[in-house]
Amino acid sequence: SADSLYYKNFDMLTILSPNAGYNPGALACYEGSVITTFYLNDLYFKENIKAIKLNYTTSKWGSCSSKRTIVFSTKLLLLPSNVIDYVIIHELAHLKEMNHSPNFWKWVESAMSDYKKWDKWLNKNGKDFDF
Repeated sequence: SADSLYYKNFDMLTILSPNAGYNPGALACYEGSVITTFYLNDLYFKENIKAIKLNYTTSKWGSCSSKRTIVFSTKLLLLPSNVIDYVIIHELAHLKEMNHSPNFWKWVESAMSDYKKWDKWLNKNGKDFDF
């Protein structure tokens, strides 16, 4: 099953979204983003992920800590799927390189060759997406 494949190294899922409530549609979107994260990790990075957290944030689309916790903004769910994939890949690449060095960008590019297009799109249009 998809659960056993994508959740095999996963300890915890935390959804922290005071604005989302218990909307089943929103929960399905969160779940889809988590599955996509594990799928892309298995495909390109093969790293352990301690936790994925979804939280309403105003300044960042995502972050990755040295404790292997990835946090995504719930606003990410409003973006086009290619941009969501770019943000997920960007944060997964931090599991390999906790910086924005040339090696970090090589990891991003190896998973998404057209990442610059989506990074540019996000920088130009991201401010227009909010709840």
